[in-house]
Amino acid sequence: MLRTLPAPSHVLAVQLSGDLSGDDVRQYKALLDAFVQQPVRLGLLIDMTELNDMAMGSLAPGARADLDLFKHASQFDRLALVSDKHWPGLLLRMAAPWLHGVQLRQFASAEQGHALQWVAEPAVEQTASIGVPALRLIPTTSERLLAFEINGPITRASVASALPKMQAFLDQYERIDVLAHFKHFGGIEPALYLQPGLLQMKFKAIPKVARYALVAAPGWMDALIQVLRPLFHNMQMRSFTEAQWDEAWEWVQARPI
Repeated sequence: MLRTLPAPSHVLAVQLSGDLSGDDVRQYKALLDAFVQQPVRLGLLIDMTELNDMAMGSLAPGARADLDLFKHASQFDRLALVSDKHWPGLLLRMAAPWLHGVQLRQFASAEQGHALQWVAEPAVEQTASIGVPALRLIPTTSERLLAFEINGPITRASVASALPKMQAFLDQYERIDVLAHFKHFGGIEPALYLQPGLLQMKFKAIPKVARYALVAAPGWMDALIQVLRPLFHNMQMRSFTEAQWDEAWEWVQARPI
């Protein structure tokens, strides 16, 4: 069952209890669609303390509702989950890299009042580096190597500046190697999911990549690669630590200039 909780006008607070049905998820989606029409910074609180499970019929609508939240994530300052269980916290940690700019936090059931107060407060501004692009192409000694460095949060602006060069590179070669250096991965700006041309470029690149080297990638990304590796049987993928910088370049048979 889903019901709304009293909250300030810029905060959507809902409580989930018992078995969540498809109708409940659709109700939540309708609430979210109306809520994000406000021209202000928003907060979202979901109390999952008494939630049992989701009925099978709610899984597909639930996934679509989650995608809607990602689509509007740039309007939110804070998201709070209230639960005494472990898995909601794990869910927040998994979502954090894809919700750059949204502050996420789990609260115990006894802290619901504090959670509502926290989610209603303005978010603390994050200090950003000035003049340093978060996505930087690395010149190399190999014409067929696309090398880039990530240093900070990936935003639409940083991708927009590099996207034309990446697309031109993909148009030029049928088989390529890729090296990605994660100097500091600061997450992904939600608005990036709507970046024109980005998804098409990724689909174009996948069948062309012969070797993909990841240097100093976050642990969760390395684990994801191990899961996805069987799906990309025409692509060799290897992860390297920061200390294996030289070994990574040897593997792709190139050097940075």
